[in-house]
Parts: sequence; structure tokens; C-alpha cells
Amino acid sequence: MSKAAKPIAITIDGARIADSFCEDGFAIGSKTVRTSAKVAGGWGGAYVGAVAFGKGGALAGFAIGGPVGAAIGGFLGGIIGGIGGSFAGEIIVDVTIDTLDSIQPAENFYSDPNHQLRLR
Repeated sequence: MSKAAKPIAITIDGARIADSFCEDGFAIGSKTVRTSAKVAGGWGGAYVGAVAFGKGGALAGFAIGGPVGAAIGGFLGGIIGGIGGSFAGEIIVDVTIDTLDSIQPAENFYSDPNHQLRLR
């Protein structure tokens, strides 16, 4: 990621978390937790996607065009994998949170209105 793109992405993600914090009434609530988890999932997915697709692109590029092809394939694969991985990471986190929200808590737990589990 370039020197300019990373601070911009961090700023945008910080604004997303701050916005959800405001929506939760200036407290850490379910929207803040969900948004923070999605941001973390996006960054994790971007890393995994960039590494995997970068290596795959470099391998495919080398097979087609030698060392120059490897450099181009790795660069393009890393960009495509990073972008796709970011979206995939956020979707995986979102689906996971929705699935966990649909599961009933165990008998010795109860849910309060803020979606926090507490012992009885």
C-alpha cells in the first residue's frame, strides 16, 4: 500500500468507528463493536488476500514472462487480492456476527438490551 493510501484508509476506518460510536449514544455498544470487528476483518482479509494473490500472480507472471512477468503479476495480484480480501474479510465478520446473534445464550447466561452476556 502506498504511503498516501494507508493513512487515508486508516482515517476512513477511524471515521466509520467514530460514527458508530455516536450512533450508540457515545458509548461502546453493539454498533461500535460490529463496525470495529468489520474494520479488523477487512484489514486482515486485505493482508491475506494481498499475500496469497501476490504470490499467485508472481508465479503466473513468471511462467508467462520471466522475471518481468513475475514482478508485474505479483504487483497486480497483490492489489487485486488486497481489495478483494478486504471485502471478503468484512463479509465474513458480518455473517459471523449475524450467526452468533441468532444463537440463544446458554441457560446460565442472559442477554441484556446492549447485547452483552452477563452471568446471572
